[in-house]
Amino acid sequence: MSWWLAALFTAGSTLFVIGGILAFTNDPSARWFNLVGSVGFSVGALLAIVEASDAAHRLNGRRTPGSVWATAAGQASFIQGISAVILFQFAMVAAAADTSLSWIGDDIWIWTPSTLGSVGFVIAGRILWLEAKPAADIGSTAARFNLVGGACFLGGSLAGYFAHGPFEVGANLVSNPVFLIGSLAFLIGSGLSLVELDQPLRANATATPPTVVTQ
Repeated sequence: MSWWLAALFTAGSTLFVIGGILAFTNDPSARWFNLVGSVGFSVGALLAIVEASDAAHRLNGRRTPGSVWATAAGQASFIQGISAVILFQFAMVAAAADTSLSWIGDDIWIWTPSTLGSVGFVIAGRILWLEAKPAADIGSTAARFNLVGGACFLGGSLAGYFAHGPFEVGANLVSNPVFLIGSLAFLIGSGLSLVELDQPLRANATATPPTVVTQ
């Protein structure tokens, strides 16, 4: 399941990067790339909750409603899942469904859930980074990039409040570049997770069989 998690996040990040590039040209297809990318994130986040629940079940020998919260990975998965599936997904659906909202409508239906969802990404990313940081390996590097991605999505969402309205700042000046940087950070982080998962497989495939010593 871990491989599918990383693959879904990588696919979602790739679509976000494409959408981020298209946003600079005001291409209407950008919002559809972002919508499908958010679906990949949401499915991956749900699988992460399931994986954390399975891990807690193996650790405690029983599955309870609060078992997911028993580990740092479980806490991060739960927060990330709520943020991706409910908040950020809602924002992407609203953005794709109607492009004629007033600037107040944009703030309420797009930028507020996007901001709240991104806050969840930052919290979940920080939990995972603090857990992985002592190892100083590829996993901690991936966690660091994911934290940067969440922070950029938060910054882009906050900047979105000023894309229209009385204090307008062009989206291409702040929001779009920050979202694109965040998407690239998420892509690198999820790509590193795939590499990390591939390492044990390569090690097992190339390992030298043990020598059997007979008496």
